[in-house]
Amino acid sequence: APSYDVCTTIAQPLNIPRMKPTSMRDAKGWFDSVSPIVKGVHAVAADHAVISLADQLSSLLRTRQNTFEGLVLTKKEVDSKAGEICMSFYKDNLHLFALMHSAFAQVKSNLSYESEDTCLLRDASDAFLAVEGDIAELEGVYIYYDVINRIFRRVGKSEGATVTATLGGRHSAHLKNAAKKALDGGLYSKYASVNAEHVCKESLKGGGRFETHLKQYCMFGFDRSTMTAAQKAALLPNKADSSMFVWSEATM
Repeated sequence: APSYDVCTTIAQPLNIPRMKPTSMRDAKGWFDSVSPIVKGVHAVAADHAVISLADQLSSLLRTRQNTFEGLVLTKKEVDSKAGEICMSFYKDNLHLFALMHSAFAQVKSNLSYESEDTCLLRDASDAFLAVEGDIAELEGVYIYYDVINRIFRRVGKSEGATVTATLGGRHSAHLKNAAKKALDGGLYSKYASVNAEHVCKESLKGGGRFETHLKQYCMFGFDRSTMTAAQKAALLPNKADSSMFVWSEATM
C-alpha cells in the first residue's frame, strides 16, 4: 500500500454499507482479541461510551466527503491500483477501524457538531505516542504532524523483517529524502530538510523544515516477534472466513 500525502480530499462520498459482518454489537469481544496485538497506542478499554463513539464515528465517515484529515488519499493515489485496494479494505472494515480509533482515544470525544471539513482526530500530542525508543522498533502505521502549523501532513506504513522497515527506519528514509528530493514536489518540497542543498522557498510556505516542523507518531504498531501463530493467522484472510478483518474480493 502507498503512503498518503494529506493534500486533497476524495471526490466522492464513501457510500459504505451500514455494517460488514462484525457489527458494533460484537465490538467488545472483537476489540479484546485485537488489542493485545496492537502496540504503540494508549491503552483504553472498549466500554459502552467508546463503542457508542465508534458507532458515531463510523456513521460520520460514511457520509462525509473525505475520510478524515490525516487519512486522506490524493486523487493520484485514489486513481492508482494500490490506492483502490487500500480504500477497498478500509471501507470494508470501516466500523472496525472506527472502533480502534475510538478505543485508543485517537478521535475527539464528542463528534456531534463536526462539519464536513473539520479534523476528527485529537491533537497529535494527546492522541498518539511519538515514534521513539521501543516504538521506533515496531512495524505499522505512522503519521507526520506539523507541530508548528498544527496539522496532520502524512500517513504511511512500514512493514517487513528488516531494520529499515520499522517505524524508525521509515523516518530515517524520509529524512534522507527530505534532503535529496527537496525539489521533487510533495512532502519533501513542502518540508525540505535543513540539510537540503537546493530548496524552493516558495514551496516551503505553509510548511517548514522537516526536522523542526514534522514529528512522527505511531497510529497502530505491531511486533511480529511477539505475536503467536494464532494471532497472525487471525489477521490474515483464510478459507474458514474467520479472519478478524473483512477481506473482500475487491481487496484480494
